[in-house]
Amino acid sequence: MENKVSITELGDPSKPHGEAGAEMLKEMNEHHSSVTTWALGFLDVKNGESILDIGCGGGETLRRLSEMNVSGKLTGVDHSEVSVTLSKEHNIDDVSSGKMEIVKGSVEKLPFEDNTFNKIITVESFYFWPEPS
Repeated sequence: MENKVSITELGDPSKPHGEAGAEMLKEMNEHHSSVTTWALGFLDVKNGESILDIGCGGGETLRRLSEMNVSGKLTGVDHSEVSVTLSKEHNIDDVSSGKMEIVKGSVEKLPFEDNTFNKIITVESFYFWPEPS
C-alpha cells in the first residue's frame, strides 16, 4: 500500500515552498475564510490607517483589509518567497498602485521602523513563529 503525501505536507505550512506550497496557500485563502472574518471583526479598521499583516501567506487577508481600508496603506510580510509572490499576484492592483507592499522578512526581525503601523494582524501563523512570546 502506497502512502499518499498531502498537499499540506508537501507544501510545508510553516514555510511554503514550490508548486505544492503555492497550491496549499491558495487553499488556505479559502479554508481560513471564517477565522479571517472573525479576526477582522475585532480589528476596528478605520479608513486611512496603516496596517501590517504578519505571515500574509496567500494574501487573502490583505485583500479583505483593502476593501475595509480604501485609502489606507497595507503591508504584508512573510518569510516564504512563494508566499510573497502569491500575495503580490493575489493583490496585483493594490501592489501596482502603491497602496500595498508585500515584502520578505521574518517575524523575529521585522524590516520596519517602530510605530510604522496603526494596527497589526496575523491569521493562522502565530504557531509557526520561532518564539511566539
